[in-house]
Amino acid sequence: MADRALGSLATTEVELVICCAKLRAHNGERTRIIELVEGGIDWEKLFRFANPHGMLPLLYLGLNASCRSLIPADTLAEFQNIYYENTLRNITLLNEVIKLVKFLDANGVQAVPFKGPILALNLYDDLSIRRAGDVDIIVRPEDVIRVSQLLQQHGYQTEQELSPNQWQAIFDLTREYHINFLNNDKKYWLELHWNIATDEFLESREFKSFWKRLGRISVQDTEVFSFPNEDLLLLLCVHGYKHGWYRLFWIWELSELIRKIESIDWSRIQSKADQYGISKPLYTGLILARDLFGVNIPDHLTKIIALDRDVDKLTARVKRHYFQGENSITPPLITYLTFRMITNEGIINRIKWLLQFVLTPNHRDIYGLKLKFSLRYLYYFYRPFRFVFYHGKALFRR
Repeated sequence: MADRALGSLATTEVELVICCAKLRAHNGERTRIIELVEGGIDWEKLFRFANPHGMLPLLYLGLNASCRSLIPADTLAEFQNIYYENTLRNITLLNEVIKLVKFLDANGVQAVPFKGPILALNLYDDLSIRRAGDVDIIVRPEDVIRVSQLLQQHGYQTEQELSPNQWQAIFDLTREYHINFLNNDKKYWLELHWNIATDEFLESREFKSFWKRLGRISVQDTEVFSFPNEDLLLLLCVHGYKHGWYRLFWIWELSELIRKIESIDWSRIQSKADQYGISKPLYTGLILARDLFGVNIPDHLTKIIALDRDVDKLTARVKRHYFQGENSITPPLITYLTFRMITNEGIINRIKWLLQFVLTPNHRDIYGLKLKFSLRYLYYFYRPFRFVFYHGKALFRR
């Protein structure tokens, strides 16, 4: 393990998960996996850590390959069942993504699958490893309304029916970049994106440039649009950063992408990151991938990253999240706010961001109140009351 990453903070269970994940790239981890298991594992604690982080498939594969006979039979059976159920679920999701892409393409819409089973096949050629979640597709902003209508024809509905005024309010007032749809048979969710993050992370006008470089990959004899690997590296960093990197699997996935790119033009990637204002997401992602999964970063880039003092604070915060048991799938509000406070430099910027976070409506505020178009600005007054009620209720339940 990388001592600088784990030190004395990591439990045996956390180290075991990371070793199993590293086994794909470093066969030498097998010895350490056996040592950890023989030294004693709290299997329930191991499950509670690995599951919300999306690491159970990698954990199962590592244990099964390294020390199957040392694992309690009931634990191994449980991990195996989850692994196979996840694989079957991903096959279902893959088929659905391909159907949707074909359907939208037939209706003149360019749609890009993002994350999910397409990424699993493209990046590590294995559907079983990525925890099955929802279907994610990205379309151009001007196509969102039309695509939402097409999705309804294909058996999808928004969480609540939206009026034209509500759709317009989402675009005009909120900082949203995707809307959730539910398949009618309730088997899976679909996230319809027109960006991968809010404008504070990646402005819409900057994201448009990514469309110019789209390529195609073949999946099950179907050509689907895909971002080039260097662009994908930046997008994965933005995605992880906007969520505070609270899921360990995202860092492992980033490390696998870096290893897959045979000759990375780091100068070009750094230049793009500077151009789009996403250097901090890139730097935190790279340092976490290096420290936790042994990815090599060029010395000249490491020196540049070291000049950004916030990166150390951010990566240390993420590691504490991993090593100290903060493992819920949705990060607690305080955890998220702490991370975002670090990302904003200076007290003025932090206060400004906090006010925007509390006062700017989101799609759930729009769902909860139908207003005439002329009254849409009342959502700004409705938002803080719903925010306090929703999060206050959640804190009370805790």
